[in-house]
Amino acid sequence: MAFFQDAESFKTFVQLNNITQSEIRVIQQYYKQNQHYECPVIVIALFAVAYGLVSIIAVVGNSMVLYVVKSRKQMQSVTNIFIANLAFSDVLLGMFSTPFHFQSALLQRWFVADFMCKVAPFVKSVSVNVSVCSLTLIAIDRCVAVLLPLKARFAKKVAILILTSVWLISIGSALPEAIYYEIENRFMLEDLTDGKVCLPVWPTHKFNISYSIVQLLMQYVIPLSVISFSYIRITQRLWQSTFPGIKSGLHRDNRRRKNMKKVVKMLMIVVCLFSFCWLPLQTYNILYVFWADTMNRFKYINIVWLCSYWLAMSSACYNPFIYGLLNENFKNEYKVIMKSCCRWTTNTDMLDRRTQTRFTPSTTAVKQTSLQ
Repeated sequence: MAFFQDAESFKTFVQLNNITQSEIRVIQQYYKQNQHYECPVIVIALFAVAYGLVSIIAVVGNSMVLYVVKSRKQMQSVTNIFIANLAFSDVLLGMFSTPFHFQSALLQRWFVADFMCKVAPFVKSVSVNVSVCSLTLIAIDRCVAVLLPLKARFAKKVAILILTSVWLISIGSALPEAIYYEIENRFMLEDLTDGKVCLPVWPTHKFNISYSIVQLLMQYVIPLSVISFSYIRITQRLWQSTFPGIKSGLHRDNRRRKNMKKVVKMLMIVVCLFSFCWLPLQTYNILYVFWADTMNRFKYINIVWLCSYWLAMSSACYNPFIYGLLNENFKNEYKVIMKSCCRWTTNTDMLDRRTQTRFTPSTTAVKQTSLQ
């Protein structure tokens, strides 16, 4: 984006070069023609609705998952604790990342509090790290359960200790985002005003390349490699004739295999959606590090980023629905929650009607009063 340091420097430039108002308009017109695609109002509205729905569904849906695991003791298995950790990180994505990055990218300005310029990218990076680590832990836990059913699995205390380590590592790896993202005041040539932008100011380009590669490996390549290997091994074992260590008869063996297949199917869908949703944005980010100038010449690059970022953020919405469709335990708990909400709404309506009946005078009483 073309810009001067501030409005004063632009005025000085205009005065020194005797630039007229008509010439300024010509410069602005040239600037607009050679800038990125200017979104029509209808496109902006569609993006706003799409991003808003992602935020709301991510927060509400994953909060239900957290409530189910927290309030139902029978749901507090190690796998479900990992799922709850994944849900919490998705809630953070919906609350802090999606709305702030959307307005900044669409409007090319930063309109919220300055400190959020550091908080939003930091929380986004931490949440993504935790999400993919949670998916990896779930895959490893399922792999151990299927391949080594007689071996001791993660205890709850061990699982909590592992998750604590995951959060600490995720926070540490995201610190550069909190350190190097800054607010800069820039003069916007398109409307001749000063504006704030939030962007990373890396110490060197080499540091930017190194950090981007590390993030790509941590958030995508290594975890998905481990997850893919785990589920391939699980699939191979599940389609074998028997489970090792099961001595209670063929019926119980078949029932356990059937239940395990359902769980693995559910988790594989979660992982496939995560990898599909994040691939465009991860590809965009790594390409931008090396070919930023070339990509910025593409007229519709802002639309490409908005679509890629929306797809990545939407990954936080799908998991609660997948659990509800493919996991009987979560499905039953969701039904209990919905019934409770409906019952509470019904009771509230009945109470309101009783209150109105009790305190609203009847028409007969009004007539009698008027006759007297």
